[in-house]
This record gives sequence, structure tokens and C-alpha cells, in this order.
Amino acid sequence: MPAKAWPLLLLNLFTAAVAGTLMRLAFVVELPWMDYYNVLHAHSHFAMMGWAWPALYLLLYREFVPATARERSWRYLFLALIGSAWALFVAFWAQGYALWSIVFSTLFLLLAYAFARRLWPHLPKGTPAGMLARAAIGFMALSTLALWAMPALMLTDLRGSAWYYMAVQFFLHFQFNGWFLFGIVALGFRMMETMGIELPAARVRRFLWWLSASCLMTYALAVTWSTPRPWLFALNSAGVLVQAVALGLFLALIRPHWRTVAARLDGPTRLLLGIALLAFVLKIAIQTAVVIPFIAKVAYTIRNFVIGFIHLILLGVVTCGLLGFSAFRQMWPARTAPARLGLALFVGGLIGTETWLFLQGLFFWAALGFLPATYEVLFGLTLLLPLGIGLLAWSAFAAKSA
Repeated sequence: MPAKAWPLLLLNLFTAAVAGTLMRLAFVVELPWMDYYNVLHAHSHFAMMGWAWPALYLLLYREFVPATARERSWRYLFLALIGSAWALFVAFWAQGYALWSIVFSTLFLLLAYAFARRLWPHLPKGTPAGMLARAAIGFMALSTLALWAMPALMLTDLRGSAWYYMAVQFFLHFQFNGWFLFGIVALGFRMMETMGIELPAARVRRFLWWLSASCLMTYALAVTWSTPRPWLFALNSAGVLVQAVALGLFLALIRPHWRTVAARLDGPTRLLLGIALLAFVLKIAIQTAVVIPFIAKVAYTIRNFVIGFIHLILLGVVTCGLLGFSAFRQMWPARTAPARLGLALFVGGLIGTETWLFLQGLFFWAALGFLPATYEVLFGLTLLLPLGIGLLAWSAFAAKSA
């Protein structure tokens, strides 16, 4: 199932990228046929539920479920998960938050729980990769608690209230900083295990506890916009310092093995995993800077910083990580000419859009207004993303049919 399903997941990533590009185009020209907020919901949900979520599931399945346990029912469950993701994408695009988008989101969650339940017994308790994978599944379940509250919040007077935004941030925070991040690290540890590299379980467990504590504590920043209490800033500041310690423990774990791992990777895989690691370090560095309350306030009030930070995690850490680990397992032809061109366009779009978003955010912070042709430039840079991903998807489908 893994190799055969990967081109479909790249198609899903391409679809999410096209939706995001249309949102950027809407700031350049009039698109009267498009409801911006419906597309925003469709894009954000599908980027997670159509791409990152099932791709991470697929790689965890590939790494941990033995061949003897791979019954055909896994395939049906995975295809149902993908089908429900497409259904919620169409529903959000057509009507936003309404009956059918809620129905298909609920169906996706139930199928995701079923997949996680089947995956759980195959995740070893004592290995570094197994420990991180189990923590990732735990944070996935925790994050979805907010989604069960969303229908009530959306269909009552609480829509748009502080409780609504706290629920949204709860889901996003524990998705990005818990489920996705821990899952990517688990895949990294698993790759090292397959290379014969043994990481001390006690040190990995210590890293896991520090990173888990920081994930729980840094949710405080997400609620300070509505409740700017000093104790929330203090809790977040403690959380990012704990996270900095976790980063130090992580780098100490992998530093002795950098050259060994790099020597076993081809160029495209090394590039993708290198970007993922750099984005992970930048994520923690940026969050550490918000120890200062003034910077923390700037971070969550300037939209460019928020969007740039979310994309740093989803595109930089998660997407590059997923593409890198799948390339390592040869689930798509990363070394072909179309794939290399696609990677170049994708990486160029990632670096370009992130740089422009943060630069424009700095201009807003300094009260300097807009950069010249800011929306046109941002659209042009964003266009590189679907072009690059489209080439990756095309090369994957071509290899599958060859």
C-alpha cells in the first residue's frame, strides 16, 4: 500500500497548494466566483487532513506494521480516510462551516481514530522511534478534543467568541507542535534505527519528557490574545525555555551521527531532511524569542508572522520531512529530472514566501507600511509551490505507471 498510495497524497498536496495560491491571487485580482473564507477553510483543513495527516499515517504504517499484519482491510481504511478528506474539502469550498462540512469532518475523525487504534499495538514501547510515535498519536487524540466542541460553538452565539478561537488554537497548536512534530521526529529516529544507529533510550525518554512539557505549556501563548494575563505570558515563557532545553537534548542525541546519516542519503533526500531540521531549529528559536512579553504580543498580533510561522512548521518541518522520509524509502522517484526541478521550485517557493511574509511583518511592526507590490510578489513566489509539487506528483504517477 505505501508506494502505491504516495502519488495520490502528492496530488492532495498539490490541490491544497492550488487552493492556497488562489487565496494569494484574490489579493491581486478580483475573483467574484470564489468565497475567500470558504476556500481558506478548505485549504487549511485539506492541507492537514488530505496531506499531512494521512501521509504521516502512511509512513508510520510503512515503518512499524510488519508485512504479516498488513491485511487488505488497511487499504480500505486508508482509502476511506482519503475519500472523507476529499469530501470535506469540497464541502468546505462549497459552503464553509455548515452541515456537510461538519459531517465529513466527523467521519474523517472517526476513521482517523480507527487507523490510530490499529496502528497503536505495532508501536514499540521501548525504542526511541516507538516512544515518539506513541506520543505523536497521543497528541493527535488530544488536539481533536477541540474539534468535537466546534459544531456547538459554530452553531451558537459562541461563534467568533474567545472560546471559539481558543478551541481553534487548541487544535492547531497540538496538531503542529504535537502530532505532526513528534511524528516527524519518530520517523527520523526510525530512519537512524534502520541504519544500525542505537540511541540511548534513557536520553531519548528525557528528551521526550522535556519536549512534551513544552508542548503543553506553550499553548498559553495561543490564548493570550483574548486573555493577556501576566501568568499566561510567564507560563509560555517557561514553556519556550523548556523547549530550548529539549532542542539541546535532541541535538546532543543526533550530533554524533550526522556524518553517518548524511553519507547514507542521496542529494534530494539530504536536502529535504536538512531543510526540515533547520526549520525545526528555527521554529524553536522563534518561539524562544517570545519569552519577552513585548515580542510575544507582536508575534500573535501581526498576521504575517502567524501565517509565516504556521507555514514554517507545515511546509518546512512537516512537508519537507514527509517528502524526505518517503524519498529515503524510495516511495517516489526523487532523483529524476522532473522531480529535481519540482524540488527546486518547491524549495524556492518555500524560502521566498517565508522570507517575504516575515519581511512584510517586520515592515508592519516598524510602521513602514507595505513593501512595493507586496501582494503581487507574494503571489508570484507562492505560484512556485503548486508548480513544484505538481511536478513531484507527475513524476510519481509516471513512475507508478511505468
